[in-house]
Amino acid sequence: MIDILLAAWNSEKFLSEQIDSIIAQSETDWRLLIRDGGSTDSTLQIIDRYCRQEPERIILVETGKATAVENFARLLHFSTGEAVMFADHDDVWLPDKIAASFAKLKEIESGTLPGVPVCVFTDAVVTDADLNQLHASNLKNQHLDPVRGVSLNRLLIQNVPSGNAMIFNAALRKLITPMPPETVMHDHYAVMAAAALGKIGFLPEATLLYRQHGCNVLGSGCYSLPGIIRKLASGRKVQREKIFSYAGQAGALARELQDKLDPESLQMLQEFAGIRNAGWFGRRRILLRHGIAKTGFLRNLSVLLGV
Repeated sequence: MIDILLAAWNSEKFLSEQIDSIIAQSETDWRLLIRDGGSTDSTLQIIDRYCRQEPERIILVETGKATAVENFARLLHFSTGEAVMFADHDDVWLPDKIAASFAKLKEIESGTLPGVPVCVFTDAVVTDADLNQLHASNLKNQHLDPVRGVSLNRLLIQNVPSGNAMIFNAALRKLITPMPPETVMHDHYAVMAAAALGKIGFLPEATLLYRQHGCNVLGSGCYSLPGIIRKLASGRKVQREKIFSYAGQAGALARELQDKLDPESLQMLQEFAGIRNAGWFGRRRILLRHGIAKTGFLRNLSVLLGV
């Protein structure tokens, strides 16, 4: 059984398209667990309709005001499947998304020892609100490296796999549940844990339509010089605080997994976690010593100037 975790919040505009695309999957051995984060529109009525339509496979597990991270963190508590997928309320999954992702996950698991955390991610087609294609590849649009970019040191300040394009096994689910309060984003924390103690695989095909619109919590940003300049113009303090939030997340990972981490990884996480108090030279020394970097010269220039 594959558990699909869907966090909903004021989702009436696009939710039906997402759930319909899950119901239409070629793989049928799945269960959709939904948590509503305090919707004030007709989201709950839509969810109730699908729960009555598919009572064995679509389940509203809980409601209550929550952030996106808190919604997904709570959903993980209800998951018992052999594999887990995150679903955003406004995407549309292509028909073989589950089947292709799960096959790649099982392929990697077959070459590892039992109990090793494994995560697989795919690409996505970026669309506008009406599902008109904007970019054939989300990864290429963002200039992200799906191979080098998933090492632990690089993941510390830049998440490459999008949660809506991921699948991971029960070993990783157990490792990241419960998620610590310092978690910046649920998918980012999960991928870092997989990089630290397991394996990450990439399936080089688009498996979903990744909708971009004004309501996205996090969008598919374009990598460009004007974009970097806008970030710098927003203020060094804003840039530093973002890095510091990532440092807090890394510190939480070190705390939760310290008995399992190799000494080098533990040292890197702990040193990065203390970057706030390291001073101007010290902060840059930590980043350079451990190769903590993003994909692309412009992004790293922004980090070094901003931190």
